Amino acid sequence: MDDFKTSTSKNRPSKSKASKPKTSKPKEFPSPLADPVFGAIFESANLSGLALKSLVNAILADSKDPEIGDVLTVTPQRVHSGVGKRGVRLDVEATTTTNDFVNVEVQLLSFKFISDLLFLYSQMALESNLKRGSKLKDDFKIRPRSISVGILDYILRPNGKNFHQVAELYFREEPRELLVNNWELHFLQSPIF
Repeated sequence: MDDFKTSTSKNRPSKSKASKPKTSKPKEFPSPLADPVFGAIFESANLSGLALKSLVNAILADSKDPEIGDVLTVTPQRVHSGVGKRGVRLDVEATTTTNDFVNVEVQLLSFKFISDLLFLYSQMALESNLKRGSKLKDDFKIRPRSISVGILDYILRPNGKNFHQVAELYFREEPRELLVNNWELHFLQSPIF
C-alpha cells in the first residue's frame, strides 16, 4: 500500500496560476463620423472633391434627385460668423460646377434642432450668393441649389421607416406643390441602416 498514495489536498500538485499571454487591446480608432475625422477625410485636395461628389450623388440617387456636378471647392470645418453674435462651423461645405451648395453635417449625439441647423446653413448659403446692387430677380435666377445632408447616429423620425429621409418645402393644402425647388435636406439615420 505504500506504493499507492491517496490524493489529498496536501499531496496534490499545487496549481500555480498559469500566466496568461498578455494580449493588448486592439487600438480604438476614432469614429469616422466624429467631426475632426469626418472633416479630415475631405482635406485632401486630390480626393476630397471625388469623395464628396460620390457621397452626395449616392444620396441624391436614392431620392431620385438630380446629381451634382464636379466639386469646385471643398472646405472642411469652415467657421461662419454673423449668425446673431455666435459663429457656426460647418463640417464640410462645397460648391459645384452645377451651381450647387452642398453642406454635410455629422451629428453623433441626439440633437433635436438638427433640422433647424441645416435649414439655417442652407439659408446662409443662399444669402451668400446674393450680390449687393444686383436685381433680386436676377439673383433668384442664378441662386444655387442648396443641398444639406445630416448624417445622424440617432433616429430623428421615430415614425419614419426609411434610413434616408428627405425634407422639402411644400404647400400644406392640396394640391401639395413644391414651393421652393432649390432647397432640400437629406437625413441619413444610421441606426436604421
